[in-house]
Amino acid sequence: MLHKLNIGVIGCGMVGEHHIHALLNNKNVNLKWVCDTDGEKLNRIRKKYSIKYYTNKHSEVILDENTHAVIICTQPNTHFELAAFAINAGKHVLVEKPLVMNNKELIEILKIVNSYPNLVIMDASIRHSRLQPKFTSIKSIIDSGRLGEVYAIHHNVIKRQSRPGIEYHPKASWFYNKKLSGGGPLLDWGVYDLSFHLGILGDTHNVQSVKSWTFNGLDQFSLNNQDFSVEEHGIVMLEFDQNLVYYWERASNAHNESLNETRIYGKKGGLKFNYLSWESNKVIQYYLDKNGKACENCIMLSMDEHNTHLHDFDALDEHFIDCILGYQEPIMPVSLACKYLNIIFQIL
Repeated sequence: MLHKLNIGVIGCGMVGEHHIHALLNNKNVNLKWVCDTDGEKLNRIRKKYSIKYYTNKHSEVILDENTHAVIICTQPNTHFELAAFAINAGKHVLVEKPLVMNNKELIEILKIVNSYPNLVIMDASIRHSRLQPKFTSIKSIIDSGRLGEVYAIHHNVIKRQSRPGIEYHPKASWFYNKKLSGGGPLLDWGVYDLSFHLGILGDTHNVQSVKSWTFNGLDQFSLNNQDFSVEEHGIVMLEFDQNLVYYWERASNAHNESLNETRIYGKKGGLKFNYLSWESNKVIQYYLDKNGKACENCIMLSMDEHNTHLHDFDALDEHFIDCILGYQEPIMPVSLACKYLNIIFQIL
């Protein structure tokens, strides 16, 4: 068995740096390479973290025979090309979200992944969803049967002026150009939403119909900027088999506000919670007592140290490394990630 895995990080922006920090804290990793086409970013990162090998050419990282795995943290429009190159070069690959930009790339990446069954290939849509205690705790409540048959999910997050590339992380102006990012909040956060909500139901549901409405041009910036082509507010109604409906709303810039809240409706009970690891750990359970009276109970989930945004990066990279070393199986295979991406592509 290898003593340490040699890893290369391609893309040294904000997200890439989070991965670098996580990898440097992993005892099974030697962070061998960092790569970015932006020389200023590259030099800052390699000096800050004392990285010996650095380059502005991704091929140097991928074609290095001593590189065991790569993490791709570049703009979304480059993800498919870089992932395909790395997989075909025999590398284990973790790709930032979104894995791909459209259904054509989705079909192609599935073909490539299926050709290399011995490689660990994952995307980052599990980061804020399946690798934190809220997922397993809430899934266990549903699996216990206390809610009965789940027939509806209602999830909404409405924010004002919280757009990537503008108010949040303004250096990433590519975020609001659909040709570069793929979409707005329904893609940026939707991969986590679907991963969590359909995962707690066992990933057994298949979408039957998609109805959606998307809006942008909701303030002067997005009206006047010709590159602003992503949705700012999306409203979606999904119908699945097994009698499940899912009302889903996300906005990065709308003239209203709503906390990140999920409501699960079952025939015997319901749940209300915020699924993000770093926000409230309170779950409200609604049920009927033995006399048929409507009751509710507050459950405080134990999060321990699993309650920060950055811890989710640590958990993601640790899971990726453990899968390569054979300690675990990927909690969400690429085929499942693509199943949920396909739903989002039907909207956008």
